[in-house]
Amino acid sequence: MNRFLAASVGWINALMAWLLIVVGILAGVAGAEDLQIEPAIGGVIGGISGFFIAFYICGLLSLFIEIRKELIKIGSILAGDLRPNTEGTERGTRVAEPSIE
Repeated sequence: MNRFLAASVGWINALMAWLLIVVGILAGVAGAEDLQIEPAIGGVIGGISGFFIAFYICGLLSLFIEIRKELIKIGSILAGDLRPNTEGTERGTRVAEPSIE
């Protein structure tokens, strides 16, 4: 269950980023009347603001997700289960024990 939740955090992060941008657009359109500007301009300003908010909030969360992945990889290497990843894939390869016969 923990692995499922950890894997789904990436999807939740992306969804949250899109929602922050859409909420920024809607807030810009709704607040355009108070600022006496066109709703389209308010939507653009709100969308840009929502993008920057999503960039910082979701970027920080994404950074934590990547740090978690790297710590798991480092733990596996230190435990001797995996060889360091040199192919650029997500997981390393299992090390075969040499047999002396």
